[in-house]
Amino acid sequence: MLKSICKSITLMLIFITTVYGQVNDTDTFPVGVSLTSKTMVDINPGSLSWIGISPGSVGNSTSEVNNHYQIQITNIGTKNITHIWFNATYPKASPFAVGSAEETNAGNYIVLSKDTQPKSYYFVNRVEYGEPNTLVYLKDPDGNMPPNSTKYLYGRFRNASNEYFWFLNKEDGNCTDNTFYVGDEAHTSVKTGSTDFSNCVAGLNNTPGAGVDSCRVGTLTGNNAYGYSEINIGGQKYCAAVSQHCNRTFFSHWNPDYPFNNCGKNSTEFAWNTSNGSDGDGYLVPGEYFNMSIKVHVPYGIYEGASTKGKLTVLVNSI
Repeated sequence: MLKSICKSITLMLIFITTVYGQVNDTDTFPVGVSLTSKTMVDINPGSLSWIGISPGSVGNSTSEVNNHYQIQITNIGTKNITHIWFNATYPKASPFAVGSAEETNAGNYIVLSKDTQPKSYYFVNRVEYGEPNTLVYLKDPDGNMPPNSTKYLYGRFRNASNEYFWFLNKEDGNCTDNTFYVGDEAHTSVKTGSTDFSNCVAGLNNTPGAGVDSCRVGTLTGNNAYGYSEINIGGQKYCAAVSQHCNRTFFSHWNPDYPFNNCGKNSTEFAWNTSNGSDGDGYLVPGEYFNMSIKVHVPYGIYEGASTKGKLTVLVNSI
């Protein structure tokens, strides 16, 4: 006889009740925090490095080791920031025709642009020195070819593959109020550019012309240890400043410190600028940030390998 075998599963539900403490009363107390008045800023990323750059070329995000293309400046203090600007390191002597990278400084390659369209990249405070060798194809303002190196100091403003020749009258040994000349057309690896300075027209800040004999001239304004002038070079506005002893020539745009503060705001400007919060860029308030696009413009004739490390410094104030 077959017996039916049944298996049953018993389900049990157990309810666990949690009893919370009963609130019988409450009380509160005030909490106050007072912050110090502090102007502070943070810049990121903390370092940048470009590799594999060819001479006379531009280093951008594809050649930066972490593909960075911008820097971000953040107000981490407690005060509204009114002005932001930059300083960049530069070589203390000419890095050309020396047979090593010892005199180079990567800070001298840095160009910055505001985060707007179209982008306009300018050097912070590029420095140039006189030519280490005679350039036999240049004609000086007196018509001498090669130039009279006793009367004139001459060199180049190097902007990646474009080089603009310039002359400076140094005859009296004090270059704070002497005559400065700049070529209009760039010298490149395939084009000679403006090389005849015997018939320059007045107006360093005027729009550049074109041609082998196209150049402009003006007189530097003296201010203690430097002579300065606004200058349009290659279609870009800079403040040109020459040291008293004629041994160093700056081209500044993002550095309005002395001696560049003497030039107009169109040639040397703050990256962030307001006088009272209601004009210009307005206040950069605590916790707010803004970006600047960054590249490097490496000139021709720089020795191979790693250039000496440079620094980009951001400066701020609250007025």
